[in-house]
Amino acid sequence: GVHGVGGMLGSLLTGLLASAAINPLITDTYKTNGAAVSLAGPHQAVNQLICIVCAVALAATGTFVILKMVNATIGLRVTHDQELEGLDTALHGEEAYAGM
Repeated sequence: GVHGVGGMLGSLLTGLLASAAINPLITDTYKTNGAAVSLAGPHQAVNQLICIVCAVALAATGTFVILKMVNATIGLRVTHDQELEGLDTALHGEEAYAGM
């Protein structure tokens, strides 16, 4: 969650705050406190937003395919009895919190 949200926010803000000093293709100029500042502007932010949506769609589709393959082979869930017993005991034969 942190990488996804941080990455999306960073990508979107890059579209808004990119500077012509770093990227000479940026030509929009805005006035800030009387000084002209070249920023990427709203059109680049829209491009960045489209890329974010595409990346989320790709990640969601890939995750869905992987989950379907795992579910078809070994399954995604343990049995109800294993869940009640506790996964450490049922799957590994050990107790996680022996003294409690």
